[in-house]
Amino acid sequence: MQIDDSIQSKFLEQLKANGLRFTHVRQEIFYLMASENEPLSIQYIASKINNAHFVSIYRSIDALQKAGIVKQVPQGFKNLFELSDMFKPHHHHATCEICSKSIEINNKRIEILMKELTKEAGLIPTKHHFEMYGICNNCSEGLI
Repeated sequence: MQIDDSIQSKFLEQLKANGLRFTHVRQEIFYLMASENEPLSIQYIASKINNAHFVSIYRSIDALQKAGIVKQVPQGFKNLFELSDMFKPHHHHATCEICSKSIEINNKRIEILMKELTKEAGLIPTKHHFEMYGICNNCSEGLI
């Protein structure tokens, strides 16, 4: 996969700023997440990266998460992973309850409402997590 030079540079800068080495596994995880349009499970990531032990992949994801390169995306009782807002625009996900397909939702109204609700609760907004679930068009065909 071809990664834009500015994105690659930002990745390398973040590694360096957090005292992390550039490794084959970290690079492959980064490239894989940059090429996918939905959050990924560790099992999926491990299936796509050759010659890397599962523990190495897990530790690399943990290090990349601590460095702000990767973020955890809770999906029900599972945790998935994707590139942080530093590399992809901030968004939320809507997930099909049947097939688990995840669709990115980019909506400024959600962001405004989340900030307003946080302020109404007497808090200064710092971050939020918002999950939406439903049934996608493909899965709903047999339900109607």
